[in-house]
Amino acid sequence: MENTSQEHNRNIWLGILIVSFVLTFLWENLHFGLYKNYSPAILDSRFFICAIGDVGLIFIIYFFGSVTFKNPRWILHLNKNKILLQLH
Repeated sequence: MENTSQEHNRNIWLGILIVSFVLTFLWENLHFGLYKNYSPAILDSRFFICAIGDVGLIFIIYFFGSVTFKNPRWILHLNKNKILLQLH
């Protein structure tokens, strides 16, 4: 049973990694036009580095959520009432 729980937790972290990287990488590429003298290059290493940094921040936020809710799978059970109760 423990292996299944650990595997489930690992799958959650992997899912967060993949989804957050894809979304932040797309975000970095979508607003490149806001920078002066910047050419659109989707494979630009700066976009990749920024996306990796964003993923790191998302992992930190998720970790603190796990500590706050005392559950590594807190995101699966998140609702408005739990958020409001934790803010007090």
